[in-house]
Amino acid sequence: MPKRPDSEGASATAGVRDRPAYAELAEAIRDRIDRGELRIGQRIPSEQALAERERVSRPTVREALRMLQEAGHLERVSPRILVVARTSEQQAERALRRAFRQQQVSLEQVCEALLALDPEIHRLATLRATDEELATLRGIVEAQDRAVGDPGEWNRLSRAMHLRVAELAHNPVLEIARGSMSELIYPFALAIYDRTERIERVQRFNRLTVADMVARDADSAAFSSRRAILDFQREGALLEVSPGSGMS
Repeated sequence: MPKRPDSEGASATAGVRDRPAYAELAEAIRDRIDRGELRIGQRIPSEQALAERERVSRPTVREALRMLQEAGHLERVSPRILVVARTSEQQAERALRRAFRQQQVSLEQVCEALLALDPEIHRLATLRATDEELATLRGIVEAQDRAVGDPGEWNRLSRAMHLRVAELAHNPVLEIARGSMSELIYPFALAIYDRTERIERVQRFNRLTVADMVARDADSAAFSSRRAILDFQREGALLEVSPGSGMS
């Protein structure tokens, strides 16, 4: 395994240095899903085909696929066929809109929570992630660059990027907290980042943030993350966005 940077994160990541082969394979497949190389509904190769291609045993492949299925990334459509999981985003958005109406959650409150959470997550991820892990994050941002003209795909990748950063902080509490925040943010993001010019502007922040992380500049990564949140807040305020804005 690659050596992690000497930092305050070293002890926190000691338990993830020597992961089993099935976990490595599961992460590699998840990376392809996040980057859009494996699309929703696309069939996953057979266990035998994956075992031969990845040069691992079939039990290793089987366990990796089980992990991905349990995490909701894959779904079984027949006894022998697994596909990339189909999302239920419209149902989730309707449920979230109801929750927002009932709790009267505002964009300002969401951004306040993000400002308290995201910069520190980016700082820790910069200190704790391996070079290989940061490379997968850079791959997601490059996929976003290619998707700036497709708001739906770009927003999906944006959510995947932020969830990956939370994973790279190697703190399960922060990962769970950011996962919940992502569900709250998504309806707002769909309404705000629905045009190419807005996406291109915030994508510059994304590229800068990841570049800071790759350079191991934790403070700059936290600062760039904060700038992206403030842009999100400003655009939402100008558009008077609510969770249901721009969605049918």
